[in-house]
Amino acid sequence: MKPVADRFAAQNALFDDYYETDLRNRPEMATAFGDYRYNDKLTDYSLQGIAAREKSNEKFLARIQAISADSFSDQDQLSHDLLIRVL
Repeated sequence: MKPVADRFAAQNALFDDYYETDLRNRPEMATAFGDYRYNDKLTDYSLQGIAAREKSNEKFLARIQAISADSFSDQDQLSHDLLIRVL
């Protein structure tokens, strides 16, 4: 098993990647959060758009489940578990 610091860094990188992907996939939310990079776009509610988001979420789920949260602080363990639940 990797050291806690490495697993913690991997988890934080995954959180950042998930957040950026969520902003791209939901541009109206990005604007509401003050991020105007996607102001020229709207959320894709087509079947293809929904399927693409589902596939992306499945990949994020596999990535977070591959990170062991053993020895994480209570807050980091909670963050880990919450992302699994959201996905």
